[in-house]
Amino acid sequence: TRPSKLGEDRKPEVDEEKCFGCGLCLSACPIDGCIELKESEKPRKIVTY
Repeated sequence: TRPSKLGEDRKPEVDEEKCFGCGLCLSACPIDGCIELKESEKPRKIVTY
């Protein structure tokens, strides 16, 4: 793995109140396998456009 430009102690976190599982973060992340989508334990609103 390559070192993070942000520092080893910085890790991204999901804002679960804003996330609706679209997978855009997965598509936008330049590092393969870095993000893993998991089933949520909380029910969520279905968002359609």
